[in-house]
Amino acid sequence: MILRLLLREAAPGITLRDLAWRLYQEGAYAPPRSEAQFKMLVGLQRRIAESAARGLSRIVPKMPYSPGNRKTGNIWSFDLPPILTCPYATFCGRPQRGGPICYDVNTARYSPQHLLREYINYIHLVRQGYQWLAGWTKFVVELRGAKIVRLHVGGDVFADWYWQYIKRLAAERPRVAFYLYTRSFPIIAASPDQQSRQEPHKPRGSRNRMKGEDMGDLTWPYCAGQIND
Repeated sequence: MILRLLLREAAPGITLRDLAWRLYQEGAYAPPRSEAQFKMLVGLQRRIAESAARGLSRIVPKMPYSPGNRKTGNIWSFDLPPILTCPYATFCGRPQRGGPICYDVNTARYSPQHLLREYINYIHLVRQGYQWLAGWTKFVVELRGAKIVRLHVGGDVFADWYWQYIKRLAAERPRVAFYLYTRSFPIIAASPDQQSRQEPHKPRGSRNRMKGEDMGDLTWPYCAGQIND
């Protein structure tokens, strides 16, 4: 389903997937170190999009992170394409009445900008690795004042190396709260730092605070049940 959405035309002759790769290849999302660099980056994004098709810049996101509802605080989110990066999803992408049960899949269906941001993030994460993710995290924390970062309104922990990135981010930013919901328990449980912490029978609602030089400060909530855990 997500591939089909990426292959729909954002403008005559150019798909969302095509646009994401053009932006990547032109370096339109290199992590900026200042507001001046950020403004230059936004200008580059617009030029690339408009050179592909007039008016296309309207759907191009300015940065990988997106700000959340201000009423809930200065929370920023980093998202990835749903289903594509959800290796342990079960019913999430299955058609239901009114559309798929996954909230983010439904959002992607109606918001090209939302899906474009997620796919741009995925490309850069796989191709450029931790320094790219850390660079943009630094920008939203130090220049946008982010105190809380939510990972994966869309997407999930899709590989062990990515889980290591998340733990490293938390360790390097101890004053920032990072949180996520996940179904990728096999990846997390197989992580070396978890081998001595296996607690498979946690009661509903209990929490295990995980600390250490490589862990940062993460809260791991457990919720039993076939649907919620």
